[in-house]
Amino acid sequence: MAGVFTDDRVQIVQVLAAQAAISLDNATLYDDAQRAIKIRDEFLSIASHELKTPLTSIQLQSQVIKRRLAKGDASALLPEALVKLVEQTDRQTARLARLVDEMLDVSRINAGRFTLYMEPQDLVTLVRETADRCELVISQAGSKVTVDAQGPIMCQLDTFRMEQVVLNLLTNAARYGEGKPIEVIVRGEPDGCAEIAVRDHGRGIASDSQSRIFERFERATSMNESSALGLGLYIAREIVQGHGGTIRVESELGRGATFLVRIPARR
Repeated sequence: MAGVFTDDRVQIVQVLAAQAAISLDNATLYDDAQRAIKIRDEFLSIASHELKTPLTSIQLQSQVIKRRLAKGDASALLPEALVKLVEQTDRQTARLARLVDEMLDVSRINAGRFTLYMEPQDLVTLVRETADRCELVISQAGSKVTVDAQGPIMCQLDTFRMEQVVLNLLTNAARYGEGKPIEVIVRGEPDGCAEIAVRDHGRGIASDSQSRIFERFERATSMNESSALGLGLYIAREIVQGHGGTIRVESELGRGATFLVRIPARR
């Protein structure tokens, strides 16, 4: 009878439906794979450039000194020249070490070997000391940082890793803050949590990028604008979550950005 499905027809429909589902899954997997390949290739391009830049600077400086010495130019050995060489080399090696550390941290996270070593620590002292160490970088960007904190606020922290989070947020604020003031606020909340707010008054972050910037190899600006690998905020998120906390950003384009870190004060 017309319109009646026999067992054979039902089986054929089921097979076709299964094949259609497989085709859709394959298409989705293909798109995901293509996007992953694109992200990987872009990251490798940025990483090779970023790693090469400090090495090239160190190499050029050493070649200049070498040529002067070969010509018998005694000015190459003057204290002023040596101090300048050492300072430039120190900056570039520190930059190189930071890039390598970021890539190693991502490798540890992927392998499940990203360990936190918790100890009692005053969060206010940690933030103030980190801001002091970052003051030169911030001033070179034309900005000034102030810390508004009421303490002490005792927490169970991995001191090194939490310093890494604060340092990342401060350097980001200096990079994108357009030379305007940077404010850091540390507060103990009534619910037993502690909050760090790092606020700049720069270009801001578009709403559709605010969650994406915490993923691996992602950044709010194009690869031509940024000198970062797109790993800092991803690592910061992993560290904060390892402390049982959260990290987020509040921002509008042209009105700066505020990064908010929230962790349990006592655990």
